Amino acid sequence: GNSRHAHDDDAARRWIGEQGRAVGADKIRLYAQAATPTGDALSAAYYVHVRLVFGASFRDLNAQERAAHAGGGVRLGDIVGASPASRANLRSGDIVTALDGRAVADRAAFQAMLKEKMGRTVALTVTRNAETIERKVQLGRTFTQ
Repeated sequence: GNSRHAHDDDAARRWIGEQGRAVGADKIRLYAQAATPTGDALSAAYYVHVRLVFGASFRDLNAQERAAHAGGGVRLGDIVGASPASRANLRSGDIVTALDGRAVADRAAFQAMLKEKMGRTVALTVTRNAETIERKVQLGRTFTQ
């Protein structure tokens, strides 16, 4: 994002710093503008690296999958590289059945659990090729937090 300020003064620079912290900016670039009738102006560019909370698509189980996993769960789809899911060695096709020991009923419940645990390390119970495994996942945060 960008901002423009009529004056290059301490108040503008403080506001830019506060704004950068509020949006989770990794970097802020300041650009001095040519003199205006009121003095020098200042522009700022805010750079925010997108941080994925989980980093994988997931869907509700189909009827056959639900029959095999009576407690419910979600099936993972695409895994984004360098994401929390990727770093935890989760794979497309894995079925997540529990998060921190709490059963995952469906997609909506899993989304709510991930939101509740953002920024924390969680334990996922996963079924892969008929084998149950545990994976620790350090969940990310959205840039607004």
